[in-house]
Amino acid sequence: MKWTTWLAAPFIALSLNSFAKTPQELCDRGKCTAIMEQILQDFLVSDHQPSTSEEGFSGSCYHIQRGINPNHEHHGAMTLLSLSEYTRDFRALFSYFAKSNPYEEMSLNALTDHLKKRSSQSHSATNNGEFESVVISTDSADISYWLKTGPKGAWLLGDWVFKSKNSTTDTRIFCHFPLRHE
Repeated sequence: MKWTTWLAAPFIALSLNSFAKTPQELCDRGKCTAIMEQILQDFLVSDHQPSTSEEGFSGSCYHIQRGINPNHEHHGAMTLLSLSEYTRDFRALFSYFAKSNPYEEMSLNALTDHLKKRSSQSHSATNNGEFESVVISTDSADISYWLKTGPKGAWLLGDWVFKSKNSTTDTRIFCHFPLRHE
């Protein structure tokens, strides 16, 4: 069975105070597996080398999310298009339970078209020199992404916190995208 989700998938209950403000805080709430901690460490020590041309990446993702085995490999993809020296257009899409990377054979143009058709609107990723970040905050959700790109591919980390009247749910995402789409 293959599930695809857009930039949202609520499932783990926690308080709003637990929302990660930096990527370093993603494992502070516990439940990170060894592979998640490795992806986080690789993200923290990797050089960020954003391109001025359009980039596309895909690879493995792991999720801390109620009902999902955190050791199960899922897949994701993202595209980035430079808007200015410090800002890029960001899109991401996640595929749950696919047996292999469903984006693997796509060219950059095909991946870009696929994400435009399947994911929600694009968002601005702001470069602080160390990494890029995307913050989406509404009455019903606080979503943060942190990303790095370079010669060894890309890393995408995420924290999704969804608010409702009676509860708050959370998903944390750890992705390494070694595949660069050209």
